Amino acid sequence: MRLLLFNSAAKKVETIYYTPYRAHVTMEPMNATVKITGDRAEAWVPTQNGEGSLAALSEATGFPLTNCEVYKLDSGCGLGRCGSTQDFTTLAAKVAQKFPGIPVKVVWSREEDMTHDYYYPIAMAKMTAGIDGSGNVTGMHIKVAGQSISNPSPTKHQEW
Repeated sequence: MRLLLFNSAAKKVETIYYTPYRAHVTMEPMNATVKITGDRAEAWVPTQNGEGSLAALSEATGFPLTNCEVYKLDSGCGLGRCGSTQDFTTLAAKVAQKFPGIPVKVVWSREEDMTHDYYYPIAMAKMTAGIDGSGNVTGMHIKVAGQSISNPSPTKHQEW
């Protein structure tokens, strides 16, 4: 059936779209400020995933979630690391544990950000369309290939 739609079309159009691995590249440098006082931890983080930051803060400090507070900042659009990864929050919390009662801000350079970033997966789409004499699409076929967005990218990540 598909071949018939394309063979009878006045015009056949075919194109390929491709995107390589690409870094998330946030507008602001990856950063977090963490203050640990007694059995409480506070974090100021540019992120859209405050829940992920809260979980990372709790895990890094060993404090229960009820003893942690995260303030989401809108700086640079507050994208933070793609998905639930909060490695910058974890690093700031680990450093802040060495300096109780003092707010500690960790800012990554762009080079560090690129080294630790998680990359979007590679993808390719081949699109074919049949078009009749009036410019109407008579048939379309699309093939898409790509890596799962749920699996980690093939980059190395440092454990803090």
